[in-house]
Amino acid sequence: MPVSKQLENQHLLWRAGFGPAVYQLDDLTSSSPQKLYKALQKASSKKPEYLQAADNYLQGLMLGIREAGRQQKEISAEQKKEIQSGIQPVIEQVFDAAAHADTAKLFDAFSVDAQFTYLDITGEFYEPAVYKQMAGQWFDMITREIIEKGTEKYNYINKDNVAWSCSGTLTATYKNGKREIYKPFGMTIIFRKMNDKWKAVFIQESSQQPVAADTTSHS
Repeated sequence: MPVSKQLENQHLLWRAGFGPAVYQLDDLTSSSPQKLYKALQKASSKKPEYLQAADNYLQGLMLGIREAGRQQKEISAEQKKEIQSGIQPVIEQVFDAAAHADTAKLFDAFSVDAQFTYLDITGEFYEPAVYKQMAGQWFDMITREIIEKGTEKYNYINKDNVAWSCSGTLTATYKNGKREIYKPFGMTIIFRKMNDKWKAVFIQESSQQPVAADTTSHS
């Protein structure tokens, strides 16, 4: 059975775009596929107009990501080494503060102001004042918190902003003698260079439920 002219034209329009428009329906039975094809070529010969699909917020976000990528490529190996040398003492300060439950030393490593944000294991965000209160209450409950580093990685946003991440184990010892082990334990800190000093402006911790350590003495 021969295919009708209308079906041929419908097939052509579906292959060429999104099918026939309403105003083209009457022409499907009268126009030949060859004539319709030439009309399609003529209609598509114009340069398409620019369509901005993203709003200003998304456009700004994409430009910011692109700029961050460009700056990251511009950071030399020597600069990365220098950045790591500047950040490592701050990381050690955070670990040492935890090991001695020293809030003053901990807060000194952070920029605990309007720029600072903490993301807890529970997924809850803490603003600076609430974080200081929470950290103080936690350190009042423990004698020490030992963080053993495993793998660590740096993500250089630009020369003044760096994200540092590590995976490892956290062991918390309470004042009543109880010990809990968080393994695996992950931590991400974003460091920002302010007044020639590296400070933590964001910290996030993640882990599974802690495992109670065996504190029984075995003879």
